Amino acid sequence: MSDGEGDLAVQSLAAAGNTGVTRVMMIRKAASQAFHEVDCQQAVRTAATHGPRPHFAYKTGQAVYFWRRGTDTVRKPAIYFWHGPARVVTTQLSSTVWLSYNHHLVKVSPEKLRPTSEEEFYSISGWLKGVSNAKKQFETDKIKGIIDLSQENDDLPPAEQQDSWRREGNFWIRVHELPRRELFRPDHDFSKLPVHLDQLLPWRKTIMAITDGDQEILEDEWTHGQDFPSHGHEWTGETWFEEKPAPEPRGRLKRPAEPLVPRARINQKARIDPEQMIPLSQAPMAKTEQPAVVIPSPEIPEIGTSCS
Repeated sequence: MSDGEGDLAVQSLAAAGNTGVTRVMMIRKAASQAFHEVDCQQAVRTAATHGPRPHFAYKTGQAVYFWRRGTDTVRKPAIYFWHGPARVVTTQLSSTVWLSYNHHLVKVSPEKLRPTSEEEFYSISGWLKGVSNAKKQFETDKIKGIIDLSQENDDLPPAEQQDSWRREGNFWIRVHELPRRELFRPDHDFSKLPVHLDQLLPWRKTIMAITDGDQEILEDEWTHGQDFPSHGHEWTGETWFEEKPAPEPRGRLKRPAEPLVPRARINQKARIDPEQMIPLSQAPMAKTEQPAVVIPSPEIPEIGTSCS
């Protein structure tokens, strides 16, 4: 809506003093101001009366509907409506929610989402329609952006076998998965030895499953024993080693505890202080009084008596 200020012919007539053109321009200007005032008042009234849009914490796999313009080319202009149900793939709050809808990945803002109502979730017609549509798309359409490996029948390569160590009690066992001809010695490969070489006894026990189906058990010392078995065939199995027992810790000789005696004489009202207690061997020995020895004096005869 214009008041004619952009039209050169109208401006020239108004400048020439044409009152009719001037009056029409004033009417158009007043109508334009009234239109914009009403439009702004309606926008402010709508924003004031409209409540806050609720936000929900969407979870992966949740059924939702999203607001979008219709894709019908017949209707012009296309109307907006709720599309769905779609499934939540992941969330990047607070700005983005990723949905899976009809084999498409949809990026939508949380303001344009709403959870599926109970009636919509349990709607048999909508559920059957979605299942039939998905089945039809799986059978006819090719999904873009996805690499489907379920139809490939390539055989997986066999797992690589390698020797390993196993411990049982005081024994270290070398498990031989790879066929070999020579006997195993722990001093040939220090990098894979789980225990120090000095902690192993010279004893060795080799359990060999020979390729022709036989089994042989050999006990010897790996320090100066043979390096190859007598059968001369490839074998798999186990080699046992015994670990040296841990030395017993040498305990310090403990002196027997001595009874403690108080430093000072203790009466019934005194308290015993532990700091005043000393070993009995360091206590001063009390002097004991020796009993007096009484020597009997010889009898002296009285004067005037006669000796018979």
